[in-house]
Amino acid sequence: TRWLQVIPKMIWEAHKRKDWRTCDLGSRVLLKILQCTPGLGDAERDTLQLQLVPTFAIQMGKGTMWGPFVSLGRTFQSDMASILYYLSPLSDKVVKSATACALNPDVPEGACIELLYALTTSTEEGKVSSRVHFLSSLLLESCRKQTGRAETVVQYVCTCLRTTFVDRREALLSLLNRVTSTITKPSVPLLCSLVRVFGEVAQSINFEEEGSTRDLCESITSPLAFILLKWATSEVKEEKPNQHAARLESMWSAVRRATFLVPP
Repeated sequence: TRWLQVIPKMIWEAHKRKDWRTCDLGSRVLLKILQCTPGLGDAERDTLQLQLVPTFAIQMGKGTMWGPFVSLGRTFQSDMASILYYLSPLSDKVVKSATACALNPDVPEGACIELLYALTTSTEEGKVSSRVHFLSSLLLESCRKQTGRAETVVQYVCTCLRTTFVDRREALLSLLNRVTSTITKPSVPLLCSLVRVFGEVAQSINFEEEGSTRDLCESITSPLAFILLKWATSEVKEEKPNQHAARLESMWSAVRRATFLVPP
């Protein structure tokens, strides 16, 4: 296992020399070693995770220094995503670094999905709150950056909520509450994403449980009313009132159609 401490450094040095062949070889060998290793101790796992952070991205003040994951091909990206499965649970530093890569529009769509799936499934086993926290943070970050990756993130969050949680109603409610509790200023992109998630996931939920309809309704209508009020009074900062008119109308129409949740 001593090679686990050496290979990440080799990948980084090869990346600086633009030696892509060595980077590809390093990721493949590292993955094979982890597949053959019975199990890593906590100290070994934590050390390896820390060494892998530069492979994805390093936050530097207002900028980001991108590692080889962004610039290399699909073989390297697929290997690195697979490596994360063997390092569960992942540290906050690795999650933050890899998430930044997933949101980078230069990363292919397929690599983005692989990375997001690895990050989601590598959260602490048995802790639903950890997955909800990751998904909510992912939504917030994608909307904050407003890149072309936001659409992929919304679809991914919807899929996760529908397929990886036993209690989809509780997961959706928890995610909505977590995201809306962080809203301190109007954000049209964020609310559009929330409405999309709400509309798609709510269709697959059984609303027979008492109180579920009211809770879900309040989770989405409160921030919706907040945004629409600010928009109507032209108080949406850094966003011209007419800039998001079409999106807001589409969003409002989607909510109106959900008559089983939102009273006319």
